[in-house]
Amino acid sequence: DRIFKCPTGHLNGVQIQTQMEFSLISTVMKRKKMFTNDAHVRLMHVNEATLKHTARRLNWDLLDADHTDCVSCAKGKAKQKKVSKTTESKATKIGERLFIDISSVNIESYGGSRYWAIIVDDYSNFKWCVFMKKKSMLANKILPIIKELNLRKQTVMKIRCDNAGENYKLKEACIDAEFNIQFEFTAPNSPQYNGKVERAFATAYNKIRATLNHAGLTTETKKKMWCECAS
Repeated sequence: DRIFKCPTGHLNGVQIQTQMEFSLISTVMKRKKMFTNDAHVRLMHVNEATLKHTARRLNWDLLDADHTDCVSCAKGKAKQKKVSKTTESKATKIGERLFIDISSVNIESYGGSRYWAIIVDDYSNFKWCVFMKKKSMLANKILPIIKELNLRKQTVMKIRCDNAGENYKLKEACIDAEFNIQFEFTAPNSPQYNGKVERAFATAYNKIRATLNHAGLTTETKKKMWCECAS
């Protein structure tokens, strides 16, 4: 209802109701009856105190004022339970437990690899890196490492990994090779249970980026040489 002059032309303005005017309007409004949950949804899932206060101002008569049970709010506020990132039962010797995980890379390396697996020894933190064109190659890459450890009297007893299909194939390959290995499959969406190898990936990726940047290579070359650098 107002027009203001400004450097670029004119600006239209609208007068806003004051708190007192809003209060007067709400007092003459007809009382409206509704359930608490319906009012809760209409007011965009506000808390109980705000709901009751606003309902009084709008002359809403809540039929069940003490009942607030919103499933949508419960889902929206839900969060994953905190999980420890350390293993309670730690290995007491080299090779006793191995942590395994796979990371996929968008860019195919010069050698044709798109997948990178890291194996971490729980006792010594020693790491092996294997690179693959397909995830199905995991068993063929890891079995030689297990055989080498067994020959050195560092028998692998446990392997911890997620429940992906390639890891179940690795378990079958270990059974066929007569390796008595217990597989500890982590639950879905719980990388904390395999935190040691997850942390290894994060550290390695930072080192790779820093090394390739320092080398002064072109952007395309850096993308294609991730595997060689990680190796």
